[in-house]
Amino acid sequence: MQSETLGIAGCETLLRRAGSGAPLLVLHGEYGGAWAPWHDRLAQRFQVLAPDHPGFGASATPDWLDNIQDLALFHLCLLEQLGLRGVHLLGCGLGGWVAAELAMRDHSRLATLTLSNAPGVRVKGAGGLDPFMLPPEEERRACFHGPVPAMAAVEDDDTQLKNRFAYARMAWAPRLFDPHLEKWLHRVRLPTLVL
Repeated sequence: MQSETLGIAGCETLLRRAGSGAPLLVLHGEYGGAWAPWHDRLAQRFQVLAPDHPGFGASATPDWLDNIQDLALFHLCLLEQLGLRGVHLLGCGLGGWVAAELAMRDHSRLATLTLSNAPGVRVKGAGGLDPFMLPPEEERRACFHGPVPAMAAVEDDDTQLKNRFAYARMAWAPRLFDPHLEKWLHRVRLPTLVL
């Protein structure tokens, strides 16, 4: 895995890369984008690109960052700046919500969409989990049926706090959904897997 810092949309952004093959953009969840063993497995088949979202991890927190839609548009800028097409997009947790918003706006550079444990759409009658009311480890356990996979260690307490603050900024109100996303999801015309 190699790391580099890129200037995208006026934001210094950490981008991790590994592997070769078709590009796979991995959008991390609410706990940040530290490289994990499953990234290495994906890099055996794809060129894995794993940026830290603006406001998370080693990426800067730009003044323009207000909501999930800003993150989606930022990642579209990343795809454009890198000149990528035929991209497989994988979003995990909060990154899944960002991926859905991105694909709804412009899927012309995408080949497939995979959403894993993604919030963003409110499902009537489905119980919910409020991550802001649970310690992070309890929230993680609630997201898996069976053993919880190993999570890459976050570098330090300051990074964890930065990630939690950015997560709250993106998902606090309305809590973990965009009331407008559902009505526009029909615009996503890609092979899509929802986990």
